Amino acid sequence: AQGGVIIELVPDPPDIFGYSPGAVVTVEVRLIQSPIGSDQLLRLIELDFQATSSALTLSFPITHDRGTQDTADDIRFWRFDSLAQCRKEPSFCGFNHFTDDDLPAGLVDTRSNMMAMAYYALADNTAQLTLKGDGTPLVIGTMYVTMPPAYGSYVLNVVNAADVDVNNRRARVDFGFEPHTIWRAGQAAPNDVSGGRLELSTIHVDPCCVFGPGGCCPTLVSSVPPFTPVGQTSAPQTGTLWRSRLNTLRLKFSTQLFYGPDYGEVLIQELLPDGQFGPDLSYGFSFTVEGDVLRVRDLGSHLVDRRWYAIRNLGWHSYWAWPFEIHFPVVVGDFDGNRFTTPTDVSGINNGGAPSGPQPDQSRADINGDGFKTPMDVSIANASQGPPPAKPTGH
Repeated sequence: AQGGVIIELVPDPPDIFGYSPGAVVTVEVRLIQSPIGSDQLLRLIELDFQATSSALTLSFPITHDRGTQDTADDIRFWRFDSLAQCRKEPSFCGFNHFTDDDLPAGLVDTRSNMMAMAYYALADNTAQLTLKGDGTPLVIGTMYVTMPPAYGSYVLNVVNAADVDVNNRRARVDFGFEPHTIWRAGQAAPNDVSGGRLELSTIHVDPCCVFGPGGCCPTLVSSVPPFTPVGQTSAPQTGTLWRSRLNTLRLKFSTQLFYGPDYGEVLIQELLPDGQFGPDLSYGFSFTVEGDVLRVRDLGSHLVDRRWYAIRNLGWHSYWAWPFEIHFPVVVGDFDGNRFTTPTDVSGINNGGAPSGPQPDQSRADINGDGFKTPMDVSIANASQGPPPAKPTGH
């Protein structure tokens, strides 16, 4: 009879086409007993928000006064309106319950997002939440989710199902006064919406860009440095990326950029022979908007010395819907930007006019990307001497 319980997150309005920036989405949290069994008086409900996207702003429209008005003891989030006594006398809501609504009204603090509600009096079906055995959903809480300004998909997770360590805090549902647990977080599939994880997506609609490039859509003007101006399609380049790690480049557009691409929208791929491309590496990069410039930064060592790469936007998404493609080689230690690494480059790094530090992110004397010019940069360049890499065929 106690086969378990499903946690549902139900957004209103439904996420059909996504939400606009700043939209407030009402989300109900429901419990459903499955498989159908007998009615259960719930003793303890715990929800774990630690895996919720930090960009989501959560607020709580419900407050239950515990009896002392204008004090900070109001109960937030938790719904008691399934109780007849609560419907008759709102001040009764939460009476005989211990409630912990440890969730700030601002940005989600993913380090301490545990919410709990426990009934601590004698068994009483007029004051204790009842999970019906016939599969009727029980609404246990309501929240408002304000969508971020940036395009993307954001996860609201009241389960933290990825954390299956029994010693860690996580969601659970208990009934009775003995520790009869009918559900734990580890029983839910991490990507199962009915298991307490919900993706909320924002969609930016720019009227002049909805139907593809044109009108006031931004166009790629240049990639600076180390590149020369390029148009909408691939064009010969004269620069290189010169670092062994943390390479940074900037793409300049014709108009102001309001937000950067989501991961997977702008691809970063190695050029392969016969016009082919390698796997997308963009998940290892950060994309930052600086006015009309998109700053692209390698967060590690994803770009390999003496190989060619492409940055491509294929126009799959509503705002980033204008295609462009640029190609560039990585030549570690190329201080003077001529696609070779020679003793001249080594000498330039060692004796160049740039101070030892701190270095800007476009300093060609900083080879390892640590923000300083040190003997280590000289050593890396010295070990990387060689001719320019040949561009793979078909590109």
